[in-house]
Amino acid sequence: MIWIYITSFIIAYYIYKRSRLIKDSFVNYKKIVVTPTKSIYNGLQMNLYSKNIFTKTIADKIKNIYPIKSISYGTNSYQNILDTNKYSNIISFIQEVAYYEYYNNNKITDVRYICSIGLEKFTFITNTNSPIRNWTNLNDDMTIGTLEKNTGSYLSLIKIKEALNLNFSVKTYKKITSAIANDIKNTNINGFFVITSHPDINIKNLQEKMPLRIFGTDGIDKTILDIIFPNLKKTKIDLTNYNIFTDIPNTLSSSIDVICNKNFSDYNGYNLISTIFKNFMQIKTYGNDNYKLNMKDFNPEYLYLTNDKYQLHNGVYNFYKEIGLITNNNSNACKYIVGTQQCNRNSINNYKLLGNSILIDE
Repeated sequence: MIWIYITSFIIAYYIYKRSRLIKDSFVNYKKIVVTPTKSIYNGLQMNLYSKNIFTKTIADKIKNIYPIKSISYGTNSYQNILDTNKYSNIISFIQEVAYYEYYNNNKITDVRYICSIGLEKFTFITNTNSPIRNWTNLNDDMTIGTLEKNTGSYLSLIKIKEALNLNFSVKTYKKITSAIANDIKNTNINGFFVITSHPDINIKNLQEKMPLRIFGTDGIDKTILDIIFPNLKKTKIDLTNYNIFTDIPNTLSSSIDVICNKNFSDYNGYNLISTIFKNFMQIKTYGNDNYKLNMKDFNPEYLYLTNDKYQLHNGVYNFYKEIGLITNNNSNACKYIVGTQQCNRNSINNYKLLGNSILIDE
């Protein structure tokens, strides 16, 4: 019997000492504090620069294929740039032409480029009875309407005004409504300038109020356009979608760009651009007839960065390199670009992007 007690005591003592050893071994263990990033505990927010149906539709499509927690509609490009520069959990849509106005700002250092996702065009609207047929018909006594300050439309109109040495007045509107048609008919304004995708539902609504004349950049000297908008591509406006069958007006296109903060994780940046690329055809073609027409001119090559005004997000850089769009070729003749255009000294960017470009040794 005594051996049973002794054995039980030995086992109990062993268990006690073992438990003390386990406990003691963790007493002075260094604590690990895990602090989730804002993009984790706040969720990812997407900011749009307007409430127009086109950009809202694109944003909804991206939200369906990528974990965006919320979409904020209707600030402006400049505010989106400021917010994205400050917060790592914000992804923003901005107008390309608006970004060019601010990229030299020393305070805008943390914005990074993801991709472009749509196209808009310079558009001037007036009444068919108006003497204004192109930009040469504008004078200092006129008043031209556009969208609010810090929008791409307002900034571009001011640049054109200064370049043409005109002193017309500018009246701003929050959005395109019937008030614009009424103001044109009552000559409170002589025309309205906007950068938008076509066909624009709101412009079609204006057309129900009055017959429209629509043009783009006609009347502005090509040299002036190249100086004030050197990065924008020349294009046309298809007026048949408005049942207008006049000469097709010349204009410029400005891309809708997706930007993020430099502290948006490389992993998430890579996944976002990869997801957009893999779902490009769905983003471009899935929607109503008007949306499909809005996306008609937006080809895959427009997804890529083709200028040196932006900095690529690291995750996007990694994706470009993985799929062969970035080369380490150190040719001094050319740094390569993405797209179908030829590669020459007039089309240089910092990333040596190599798409369907052709290297020309000059």
